[in-house]
Amino acid sequence: MGAKLKYTEGEIMYEIDGDFLDTLDDLHPLIAVEISNQIDWNAMTLPETKFWSTTYAGVVKNIKTPVYFLVKYQKEEDSITYFLDLEIVDSDTYLDYYLLNKILL
Repeated sequence: MGAKLKYTEGEIMYEIDGDFLDTLDDLHPLIAVEISNQIDWNAMTLPETKFWSTTYAGVVKNIKTPVYFLVKYQKEEDSITYFLDLEIVDSDTYLDYYLLNKILL
């Protein structure tokens, strides 16, 4: 795991693992910004994970070819959200998470 970036603004508070940032850094800037925005919008509303990590899926749609991704996170009661891993996936994997209602809004 590498260094962690802590982000706080108003009531939003979460940490992003260094591996997550490395993956984000390897992406096209427009895709990275959109994924970052989705993380920001969803950090407070993601369900608690009760001592386990869980994964949600997202999609970047405002580009020519959509990019599907998975975000692994951990969130305990009355605690901040820790974003642990980011993975680019295919549309079938995204749809699997969609059917489980585990998608970022």
